[in-house]
Amino acid sequence: MHPISSLRVLAGGIALCFVAFTPNTDSAPASAPVASGKDGVLLVPHMLTAARNLVPVDGQVLVYNPGNPKVDADRVELLELRVALDGIVVESRALDVDLLGDSRFGELAARVERLPHSVTEMGRDRVFAPLDAPEFTGAEVTANMRSIRASLAELRSDWDDGLEQPVLAIDFRYELDQLFFPADPAGTERIVAIEVDYRDSAGTLQTAATTAAVTRLKPALVAPATLDRTRGGAIAATTTHIHGGDLHVHSCHGEAAGACAPFGNCGAESFQLSGSFTYAQLKSQYTALGLDWYTATDHSYCMDSANEYNTIAAECSALTDSSFLVIPDTELSSDESGAQSGSDLGDAICLGGTTSNHMGAHGISTWKHGGSQEFWGFCDGPFTDELEGYAGNINKIRNEGGYPIVNHPTGSSFGWNSVAGLRGIENNDMHGVEIWNGASVTGQGGDVGAWINWLEDGRILYGYSGSDTHDEAFAFGANQVVLRPTEPFAPGTVQKAIREGRVFLSRDHVLVHEALITGDALEMGSLQTLSPAQQSTVVTLEAHYNFGGDTGTVTFFTGSDGVQEAVHASSGPLTGQGVFTSTYIPALGKNSWSRAYAIAGSAASYSNPIFYLPGTSFSTEFGNGLGGANIGGLSSDAAPAIGATIDLDITGFTGANSAILGASVHQIPGGLAVAGGNLLINLPLAYQTTVPIDGAGNGTHRLRMPFVQSIVGITVYWQAVGPTGALPGGLAFTNGLAMPISAMGQ
Repeated sequence: MHPISSLRVLAGGIALCFVAFTPNTDSAPASAPVASGKDGVLLVPHMLTAARNLVPVDGQVLVYNPGNPKVDADRVELLELRVALDGIVVESRALDVDLLGDSRFGELAARVERLPHSVTEMGRDRVFAPLDAPEFTGAEVTANMRSIRASLAELRSDWDDGLEQPVLAIDFRYELDQLFFPADPAGTERIVAIEVDYRDSAGTLQTAATTAAVTRLKPALVAPATLDRTRGGAIAATTTHIHGGDLHVHSCHGEAAGACAPFGNCGAESFQLSGSFTYAQLKSQYTALGLDWYTATDHSYCMDSANEYNTIAAECSALTDSSFLVIPDTELSSDESGAQSGSDLGDAICLGGTTSNHMGAHGISTWKHGGSQEFWGFCDGPFTDELEGYAGNINKIRNEGGYPIVNHPTGSSFGWNSVAGLRGIENNDMHGVEIWNGASVTGQGGDVGAWINWLEDGRILYGYSGSDTHDEAFAFGANQVVLRPTEPFAPGTVQKAIREGRVFLSRDHVLVHEALITGDALEMGSLQTLSPAQQSTVVTLEAHYNFGGDTGTVTFFTGSDGVQEAVHASSGPLTGQGVFTSTYIPALGKNSWSRAYAIAGSAASYSNPIFYLPGTSFSTEFGNGLGGANIGGLSSDAAPAIGATIDLDITGFTGANSAILGASVHQIPGGLAVAGGNLLINLPLAYQTTVPIDGAGNGTHRLRMPFVQSIVGITVYWQAVGPTGALPGGLAFTNGLAMPISAMGQ
């Protein structure tokens, strides 16, 4: 069992109002009840309240004494902590800690509870404020934020002078296999009870108690068999595998008090003072949820030095193993710039000194500056420039090979108002949009609607999700990364798949969108430049689904720049696994896209789009008609643009079981005589692979072109060679294929 975190005393736990989530649906998380002893001692649990895997998991309880401020006699003596799983005590721990009372803290916390969620980033029911007290709005928000700051400053001053604090955080670990039987069905609910015995200020023995319900989640669903049949014609020994994770996670490194060493307390996070966890504790929670990766994205204004970023990177590396990845990234604050679409509370909070937004800086390797730890450190001051423009920050991320994501674009605080100046993948700028933030789902509106508006304006952007948790992990529409059968679960392959948009968003179900066009199978996220031969061709849209025992429907949406997205086709009720298909012709001369959406009960799933971009590039055959051992053909109908999926088709290799397909940036003019044939490409090879050849002498190699701007303008030369006993020299050759690499959509 865990220690009491050295009986970590939090310096002002305003966010005691944090409560455990009960993610029964894709809606706002509910709270666990908070109970008090007779003289008002409060227990507030921070626990994972849904579980898929029965593993050990970390939790925390906060103890608060709301006595008279600065009255030494008004203290309680904490005696014992007990944790019971479904009525059986599994931990009993002596505490022997005094806790001084201070009602000022509770009064302060009540005002925090009445601030909008977008300001506090809290998912909780009220603990201190009356349920019928109205939420602060308009000018009340900024006025109360400033009054809270003044009250907090008073408390901190007293604490700095040696006054004891009224709140204590106690960590503990509980075993989920002691709470559930392996055969318990989804929806089974068990109760975790927490009790603290204490002696009140009158010397009377009392007990404060609270409970939290933990719900068993459905087993994780696998990729439908139709997906592997589509790719290879038959199910292989290894199949497509799916790995869920979270792109937006905060930890105790970003706490305003009691922050993880070596970080200092982050005054800019004035409302995040309790219920936070270390990365190791979060790993246990995500493992229990059935997810196997997350990115550490503490706020840039709390992580305000290279040393702090390097500390986080080292912790992430130490936690990463063959079954779980922790990736060090940042939530980066930036200045808005250019024409603004609307405003948000962030503008008012910063008194007009700055308008700022948040982006996920992913795939980075170095610290990114974005504010300071001081109170209001996420704003530019009257004589300081804490934040950099978002365009410059995007460039810094891109220059490291990373990918930036718009976080909570329609958030009422620190949303994204620089709509006019935003560019997407087509300009090597912003890479994606967080279309699912937190536990709630918005159908086709909200953040999803903002994303679609950007697509309709000609931006090319992927959709991602993030829990944005500042407390415990919870079940939400996670990023489900689709890895090919040949790709291992490892940091490099997961990051590559995320960048390529091979991600669907779902809590319970599987939804993978692919498409077929003139023989090419396009993966989800493809940026498919269409060659002249492919334009105006019918595309077969595929939505591979696995609903398990649930019943749901699948809808295809299609759109193009300058045209409003619309429903293209909808299925009837579906259950189990399979593939829903429809046909589609992309808009001629426009950037078009298709995407899939599924709804089963209250659970929604979103695929990433496939983009169809009109182009003029094509490949040219050379070295045809050479005779001898050059009996095979090599061709491709696809446009060789960065980001596009291409098929290289080998024909005429009768008698060969396989072929070596190679690419070089140099050709051999006239060819080099080898084994009765002509070698047409020169060493060294830039790319080489083995292609299976069927009984008819045919084979296909599918390749997704790297999305790397620096290769635009290079011509790559291809040729295949296959061993065969049917020819005197034992080798068969194809013609060559010259492939000029073009920019996306050219």
